[in-house]
Amino acid sequence: MKTQITGTRNGVRWPAPGGEVSLPDNEGADLCAQGLAEPVAERAKPEAATAPRAEKRATRSRRG
Repeated sequence: MKTQITGTRNGVRWPAPGGEVSLPDNEGADLCAQGLAEPVAERAKPEAATAPRAEKRATRSRRG
């Protein structure tokens, strides 16, 4: 955000100047066109780590 917008959007206050808000593309473009905001590169979503698969091993039975 480049300027402070008063009020709320969907019940949430607008961020302060320098803050970020996620909006639909058309709404964000309108704010940028009006000089109220500037576009921010979309951040990549972090990948969820997965544990490696356990290796299956054959077991020997002991005969004694």
